[in-house]
Formats: sequence, C-alpha cells, structure tokens
Amino acid sequence: MEIYYVFKNNIKRSYHNTFQFILLLLLPAIILLCSNVVGQMSKPSIRLGILYEEKNPAYHQVMKSLNQSKGITFQKAKEESLHTDLILGTYQYIIDLREVHEIKNLKILSYASDSSIRKITNQIKRSVESGNKVQLSVNNKGDITESERICAYLFTVFIITATINACILIKDRKEGMLRRFGFAPTKIYSYITGNTVFNLVVAVCQIVIVYGVIILFHIPVYLNIIHFLIIMSAIIFFSISMATFVCSISKSDLSANVLSSCVALLFTLLGGGFIGFYKMPFILQKVGSISPVHWIINSVGAMEDSKDNLPLTSIFLLIGVSIVLYLGSIKKLSKNVQ
Repeated sequence: MEIYYVFKNNIKRSYHNTFQFILLLLLPAIILLCSNVVGQMSKPSIRLGILYEEKNPAYHQVMKSLNQSKGITFQKAKEESLHTDLILGTYQYIIDLREVHEIKNLKILSYASDSSIRKITNQIKRSVESGNKVQLSVNNKGDITESERICAYLFTVFIITATINACILIKDRKEGMLRRFGFAPTKIYSYITGNTVFNLVVAVCQIVIVYGVIILFHIPVYLNIIHFLIIMSAIIFFSISMATFVCSISKSDLSANVLSSCVALLFTLLGGGFIGFYKMPFILQKVGSISPVHWIINSVGAMEDSKDNLPLTSIFLLIGVSIVLYLGSIKKLSKNVQ
C-alpha cells in the first residue's frame, strides 16, 4: 500500500510541471533523431555492385529498397572483373543474387572482414524483408556502428533523465518524509521501491516512444525486437540504480544532476561512445574496459553479428553493478533516517 502511495504521489507531482514531464518523456527520442541526422550527414557514400538475373524475384525486392536509399551508389557488376573491381575499390561490396530466389539466402562478396560482411548482409536482409530503404553502416577498423553509437547516447540520456526524476528523494529527505517512512513498519524500503516504480514507468514510456521513432523514421538500429528490449532493459535498470545512488549521496538537486551528467558522459567517453574504443590510447582502453558503455557496445556488436548471439557476460555485469548500486542506495538512505 505504501509503495502505491509513493508512486501515486509522484504522478501527482509531475502534473505540477507538465512541460518538464513531457520534455523528459520526449528527450531520448529527440536525442535519437538528432544523432541520426548527424550520422546521416557524416556518412560516406557506399558503392555496391549487383550480380543478378532479370527474372529473379529477389533482384526486384533488392532494387525496390535500393532505389529508396540515400548515400548508396549501385550498378550491375561484371562477372569477368569481379575480383579486380573489389581489389581496386570500384565496389566496396557486391550483392550476389545469382541462383538466389529468397532474400534470406542473399550473399555478399567482399574482401572486408568476416564481421563486416555479416553485418552488411544482416542489414540488407532486414531492410529488404521489411520493404524499407537500405541503410548501411560501414565502419573503418576500430569505429563503432550506428546502432552501437545510438545505444551509447541513449545510455547517457537515460541516466540524466532518471536522475531528474529521482531528485524527488532529495526533496523528501529535506522535508522529513523519509524519516516518517523510517518509523513505519515497512521502513524505508517501500518508499524507495515506490520511487523506483515511478522511474521505471517513465523509462518504459520513453522506450516505447523511442521504438516508435525508430520504426517511423527508419533509423538504422539493426537489432531485432528481442535484442533491442534486452539492451534497453539493461540500460534502464542501470540508469535507475545509478540515479537512486547519486541522489542518496547528494545534498541538492543541482549537485545530483551535475554529478550524474558528469558520470554518464565519462562512461560514454571512456567506453567508446564518442570515439571508437580501439582507437583510444592503450591506457584509456584499460580504464574504459570497466565502463558500462563498453559492455553495452560489445553486446550490441555481438547481436548485430548474428541474431542468435546473446552476450550474457556483458549483460550480467551490467545487472550486477546495478544491484550493488541499488543496495548501496538503500543502505545510505536508511542511515539518513536513523
């Protein structure tokens, strides 16, 4: 009952500043759109060759998607100069549709790494099967893909928005509400849980809006729905735990928001969200390997390579740290009411 009371009270509070609440809901989607625009502007043109037979139905499906696409040049490749064209860079990739009657059997020819070929193949298959324009993410060695970059940005935004919501803890602590809950039979746990549920509901609404924007604007996040939900759930869990912990040790809203923003940006910078992780100096790579953003990027990369990949190690690391932060928040807030 106490949990419901805290949750309901937080909902009522959000009505007092409707503009801020709506902005918080839309902020991840706004950042997503902005990062996609910047990514599209800086994306180099990709050169594709196509091997096909006119009567092949798969060819017409691929052409339908390619004709909608931007930043991609394509033309029919010549079988006799196939390898020469790839070596000289006439084409970065060649889509081989000879004897391919279904998109799922599509083949990509290239001298790029096996990992790059798998990613490009999956991206083309998903775009064509859904009837959308083809959006390819071709990266140099050490760069991160657009999916990885977007997830890293969302990680940063979710920590910031979760902290803004969690700042209610600081206000209630100053007004003595935490102390009153401390004398109740359920103690402080019900209060913290109520705030967490409120933060969780807001985060879920943000995820729904973000996914709607991805579908509506065809943003190139090459993860299936299950993988996307797993990554977003891990990000939400960590963000709420981090926000609760930061607010439990901060004395004001300002200090909590500044601290969480700095931590989120530091995690993203060291984890490879802005600069490719393997392009950073060796020492920074060692430091950045403990960044949650690095774990997220590794997870997204593994999921992009294959729909069957589920990097449990990185996910469990993220959840484990989240649990430690959350328990630390409970302990710290419990001391404050004694």
